[in-house]
Amino acid sequence: MIFFVIFLSLISNLSAIPVELKDGTKIEGEVQGFIDDSYAIKTKYGILTIKKEDILNAQDLEIEQEKISNNEENISSDTVSNNHIEETLTFEVINSSGEIKKIYYENSIAIATRTYSQNNVLISQDGNIKDGTYTQRYSSGNIKAQLQFENEKENGLAKFFYENGNMQARAQYKNGLLDGTLFSYSPEGILLSEQNYKEGLLDGSFCEYNIDGSIKSKTFYLKGEKIEPQKETPQNKKIAEEEPLSAKKIKVARGYRFIVYLEKKYKASFTILNNGVELKNRREGELPDGQLKVYSEDGQLTDEFVFKNNSILRYSKISNGKTEIFDFSE
Repeated sequence: MIFFVIFLSLISNLSAIPVELKDGTKIEGEVQGFIDDSYAIKTKYGILTIKKEDILNAQDLEIEQEKISNNEENISSDTVSNNHIEETLTFEVINSSGEIKKIYYENSIAIATRTYSQNNVLISQDGNIKDGTYTQRYSSGNIKAQLQFENEKENGLAKFFYENGNMQARAQYKNGLLDGTLFSYSPEGILLSEQNYKEGLLDGSFCEYNIDGSIKSKTFYLKGEKIEPQKETPQNKKIAEEEPLSAKKIKVARGYRFIVYLEKKYKASFTILNNGVELKNRREGELPDGQLKVYSEDGQLTDEFVFKNNSILRYSKISNGKTEIFDFSE
């Protein structure tokens, strides 16, 4: 059964009522509402829904509920009208019993609840999340996060803030998954890292920065898998000594992904389709000027590129003694 708990703006002025259960349990909390013969009690551990028949001091809660009803009735019609001029969409996050609950509200009324595991895997959902921008706030009232929802999934720009108001992170979501660059900042507003995601997985460069803005580390990921630098063999060690540009060639759908290194340091990556056409929308990093020769593990030349001004001018594909040349200079 789905319980939609009503949160009233005046409830914070009411004192906590000890809820005594017939089994001897005592719970400290605030009455939030009464729905379907059950009381909604807000505790420091989250919101509990308790049936009236299980409560020993139900009469005390009825008195508290009457206070809430009276306060609601005393709100002037002008105030109610103003409260409905603009819909307010908010959410809160509660960690409890090894699970994470996210509760979504419209005008302070809970409309949906999502339960996640500690690994952020969705376990269940009650209710429906309407389209719009949802805001989470610190206890001080300052904005903590803003998420955009469309078709009940996170879509578009997401922003997260420190309590001092500075941005903590910003990211792009698509159909509920991270898709784009995630930027992370220090409380002082200094850029700490850039992580590239595709359909919820790390895909592309992951760059960490020092306080002065210089690069601290840079790693490349492909579909969530970390791409290690090319293993050194006697053959490619000799090649590397002669040629500063090297690459790792990885088979992907419809073609190959090339991870480019300059003097063993990652510089860029790109994908070439089997027909020789570059997938420009999957480019990462900056291509160094020069000629890149790619060899197989047994030392056979398989691919050759010419780079200039961060572009591929020419690509030569060598297979079975035959060479196909693709000119991108135009």
